[in-house]
Amino acid sequence: MFYYKFIDKDGNVTYQAHNKAVEREEMLEITETEYNTVAEELRKKAESEMQKEELSKDAYIRELENENAALLYRILTGEELTDA
Repeated sequence: MFYYKFIDKDGNVTYQAHNKAVEREEMLEITETEYNTVAEELRKKAESEMQKEELSKDAYIRELENENAALLYRILTGEELTDA
């Protein structure tokens, strides 16, 4: 397997693995260890972002549930729900 760091004309960096050697000016050959290290860092970053997104979703759901509870209370009792 051959591992490469690819830098496109806009400066974006991607990492690629190929079965055969590739010779392009934009591609720098790297070691399997470097490739795996970057891949692991990207996996960790993605997991972290997904966890943050999940927490944001949970907070939003709690907010909606509280709003729904307040609306239901007002419909059933005719009074505003207060935290006190």
